[in-house]
Amino acid sequence: MNSKIFNDIYRANVKRESNDLNKYLPLNRTSFFAFGRIALREGLRCCELKKGETVLVPSFICREVLSSFTELGINIVFYNIDENLECNYDEIEALSAKGCKAILFVNYFGFPHPVRRLKAIAKKCGILLFEDNAHGFLSCDKNVPLGLRGDVGIFSLRKTVNVPNGAALVLNNESLINNPGNELYEKYKIVKSCRKPEIKHILKESVRPFMAFSGNTFRRVALNSCWSVKRALSSSIDNGDCEEHVPAGCFSQFSMNLLKKIDLSYEIQKRRSLFFSFKSMIDNIKSCAPIFANLPDGVAPYGYPFYYNGNDINSFQDSLWKEGVHSLNWPSLPMSVENSHPKFYDKIVVIPFSW
Repeated sequence: MNSKIFNDIYRANVKRESNDLNKYLPLNRTSFFAFGRIALREGLRCCELKKGETVLVPSFICREVLSSFTELGINIVFYNIDENLECNYDEIEALSAKGCKAILFVNYFGFPHPVRRLKAIAKKCGILLFEDNAHGFLSCDKNVPLGLRGDVGIFSLRKTVNVPNGAALVLNNESLINNPGNELYEKYKIVKSCRKPEIKHILKESVRPFMAFSGNTFRRVALNSCWSVKRALSSSIDNGDCEEHVPAGCFSQFSMNLLKKIDLSYEIQKRRSLFFSFKSMIDNIKSCAPIFANLPDGVAPYGYPFYYNGNDINSFQDSLWKEGVHSLNWPSLPMSVENSHPKFYDKIVVIPFSW
């Protein structure tokens, strides 16, 4: 495989003196956290959702997300998505009319979920829109950055850029912005240092210069070693009870300093280039089919997502791994939908563009 692909995936952040971070995260209405789950929980609190109230959530979602609702006693009603990774709007409207307080929708793999009809439903039913943009930091829908289209936007920055930890909550609804009770800056101050994430970051950075050109065996050993260290340093919540409890943690000044100096334009172009490189490779495999046939202008994808239609997805992923390509059968679904979800969910594979 072309070494440039591995160089793009594993190379260190390209830095500049300043960047246009404020375009994607308007700093006057953004709060920073360690994890997206904390950002979502605090977003629910900002919207004054109460115990026993209901939010619509897609069934195609990481099980860890549920902890944000569980901790606050908020009920979840799942809705399914179709093979284009879009919701069924008639189902959403029917469920919304039954008294839910909010809809959470997801920009899967950094691609914009259509929002026009969701906004119309939310307005008609008098409910809020939560935009889960964990995969879409730096992506835009035409000229509007993802995460800024709903009432609340949730970001997981570390899934796009190389920082030790980092997530964000952006309030886009004027009534939420102007609510005095929604000032999170004092409660969640940016701390000087977060030891465990920064240890993991330093270890990764020490290996990163060798990852592009040292061969597949070295990459596999290095990745396995880093994952072992990550598991050892992770909290018990990260390793168990992930649907019940949100992990603790703060966003660090160390991460903020890195975030403010990353060349975001370079990161966007790198991700777009990687999309086309992997598309050329995967499109030639008969058992695979793209989820997104095209890459719209403005999209900086999380990775290359596709359907694997063969009989043994584990063997297929092992074959990619032998070529040095890390892939995920994303996500780990909520336990309550493991036996009832649409079967095409199990066929979705993504090659992430970050390490």
